Amino acid sequence: MRRLEKSFHARRILWSARPRARLRARLLLSKTERAAVAHFAKTDVIVSTGGTYLVEQYPLEERLFEFALAEALGIPMIFYTQSLGPFMREHNRVQLRPIFENAALVLLRDQQSAQHLDDIGVDGGSVHVVSDAVFAMTSPDVEFRDRHIEGGRWQIGVSVRAWPPGATQDHPEVRRFVGEMAHGVSELIKVLPAEVTFVSTCQGIEEYWIDDSEVAEGIVALMDSNIQDYVTVDRVFHDPAGFRDITQRFDFVIATRMHAGILGLTGGTPVIPMPMSSRRMSCLRSWGSRTMF
Repeated sequence: MRRLEKSFHARRILWSARPRARLRARLLLSKTERAAVAHFAKTDVIVSTGGTYLVEQYPLEERLFEFALAEALGIPMIFYTQSLGPFMREHNRVQLRPIFENAALVLLRDQQSAQHLDDIGVDGGSVHVVSDAVFAMTSPDVEFRDRHIEGGRWQIGVSVRAWPPGATQDHPEVRRFVGEMAHGVSELIKVLPAEVTFVSTCQGIEEYWIDDSEVAEGIVALMDSNIQDYVTVDRVFHDPAGFRDITQRFDFVIATRMHAGILGLTGGTPVIPMPMSSRRMSCLRSWGSRTMF
């Protein structure tokens, strides 16, 4: 019932936002809604900054409404470097096809995303596959160098995140990830030996929907107390440049978030990307093996 109600209100606003619909707007929209639509209509162009948010693991209704409102108001849309799809639900396919067809520019980070748009019938004329925008932060003189000091502890940065989105700590995949990450990091600390800092690009923002440092705290809680002495959880927000600078203190970064990995690379720090797929999580148990290094 709630979903039907939200759909009705979305259609009411979209119908009233179309050109020459002033009378409809006065009849169907509240004063606050009319003001919000009028403010939105003053926009010259909308840039969807991406990452990976147009995927069906996340609810898309609010995004679809925003895109449809921009289309109703005739505002050009640009999709900045991002990954998206696949779109398996017919409702999403039908809604997204005209949005991407009419977009002024669509910049994707991988060929697979381009294929996902092709699969729903989007003409690829405005679609281009390019590098993620964050790579633009790479310094021209960046170089990868061995920072490790023989005889000292390795300095390792680890980025973790909650997965699946919105899952509680009791979810079996969350328990698996947290447990195996605690085991893997503990092995690195003992065998290399190492000191570990948990730090993420998504933390320290009170109004944001997730804080990766909470996941990190859950991982550390499972470690032996003598191992915890070599672990730091950074809970502070860092802007992109600040995060890149932090990674330069590490010998390498283990990243479950793509932008944590990219920012490490832009600073010249080697990165080990960590997939969240449960089928691949078993690789965590091999951490600390001397053959890895």
